[in-house]
Amino acid sequence: MAKQLQLRRGTTVQNDAFTGALGELTMDTDKNQLRIHDGATQGGVGIIDPIVSYMLPNTGNNYMWYRKYASGWCEFGFRATWNGSWTTFNLPLTMADANYTCTAGGYRTDSSPYQQMTCFKNYTTTTVDIWSSDDTSSNAAEVRVYGCGMAA
Repeated sequence: MAKQLQLRRGTTVQNDAFTGALGELTMDTDKNQLRIHDGATQGGVGIIDPIVSYMLPNTGNNYMWYRKYASGWCEFGFRATWNGSWTTFNLPLTMADANYTCTAGGYRTDSSPYQQMTCFKNYTTTTVDIWSSDDTSSNAAEVRVYGCGMAA
């Protein structure tokens, strides 16, 4: 018969209250996460945060994508074309609250240099408003948005 190795395991609350021995591994059964201990830090340190859901970008979804991890942390992105005023864009997944961040980089199909400014406001759990412009156009700019924060 094969040998079996079984680690200490418990809920997040139980793991958070446990101070393991130096080099000990425990399993958080709520988060499906391993923790490594140093003999002093209560709860240890999580060493794996697996992706639990995702969406891949493609032409059919305007290159929208996201990765959600077991901890609830997520990253997302999409293309946004500004239409001359503040424009509301739907997020690819619902966020836990409005305390996430977005940033954007300009995109241009030709190679001429340009300056671009992008602003965000009215963060909600499902949408964000975007305004963007570049120095060659008064009403059209495409940006690639990246965001991150805690998902619902």
